[in-house]
Amino acid sequence: MQKRIMAFMKEHHMAEEGDCILAAVSGGADSVCLLLILQELAQAGKIRLCAVHVEHGIRGEDSRKDACFVEEICRQHRIPCKIFHCQAMEYARAHKMTVEEGARILRYGFFEQAAEIFRADRIAVAHNQNDCAETILFHLARGTGLKGLCGIPPVRDNIIRPLLCVKRREIEAFLAAEGQIFCQDKTNETLDYTRNRVRHQILPVLEEINSEAVAHMNQAAEQAAELTYTMGSYTGNGSTQNIHLGFRPRFVIIFGDQSSSLSNGSPTYVAIASEQISSQRLFMTDEGFRVVKVGESNRTFPRANDSGIYYNFIAFR
Repeated sequence: MQKRIMAFMKEHHMAEEGDCILAAVSGGADSVCLLLILQELAQAGKIRLCAVHVEHGIRGEDSRKDACFVEEICRQHRIPCKIFHCQAMEYARAHKMTVEEGARILRYGFFEQAAEIFRADRIAVAHNQNDCAETILFHLARGTGLKGLCGIPPVRDNIIRPLLCVKRREIEAFLAAEGQIFCQDKTNETLDYTRNRVRHQILPVLEEINSEAVAHMNQAAEQAAELTYTMGSYTGNGSTQNIHLGFRPRFVIIFGDQSSSLSNGSPTYVAIASEQISSQRLFMTDEGFRVVKVGESNRTFPRANDSGIYYNFIAFR
């Protein structure tokens, strides 16, 4: 599992050698696993590691015990740690939002404060594949478009999620093998929260239908994210431009304005390659788009004739 996480971090450029990474540690299984994995990188001299914990003031003594647990595990591993205390329920009430929403806003605000204190380059949070699947299901139930199907991104600004390549049961198995204890948040078991109902009532049924349901939803989220990204990479000006896809698609479709057609009389939508493209770049020249190394050949598709419209593209895995 560790090797898979390291490879995932490298694939998504989550950290450069020498970076300071701030681990957000709640004390639960996921964040404790994250801390231990990042500690391995720190011990190897690849990164500098620090930690932050936010005590939301929601669960009374249990919440304070979690803060003490995080402080102690960081002390044992000689990891600098900053603890913040707040009153999430009061904040949510004052701002007329759910406690979940209020706690999240406060939490990420404190993460940024800790990052400034430690001069951290990245903030690592412990979302895993189950969290991503739950997010997708929640968005579908609430109503969403393509963006909502993207789930949780591996990287967003300075936030990184190294555990998005593993399932919750893998994390718990890892901690059991390490003999590492962690905190149990009783609010994660109650069905008062929508996410918990998805976690405990919906996702288990889907896994009964197919044991790889979580993995399949994460694969679909990755494809939706790629599609969203490439659709947003519309290029309409400049004579020459390199477009970095950031992933390796199976085929690419180039399309233009609905009212235009390619100068060779082809339909507006053109499938360029059905096999995996060996290059990750599209080049747009004055003559049109050129896909480099599609199989063993280069192919050029002209832009719209006299309308001056450049063709956009969509890439799928």
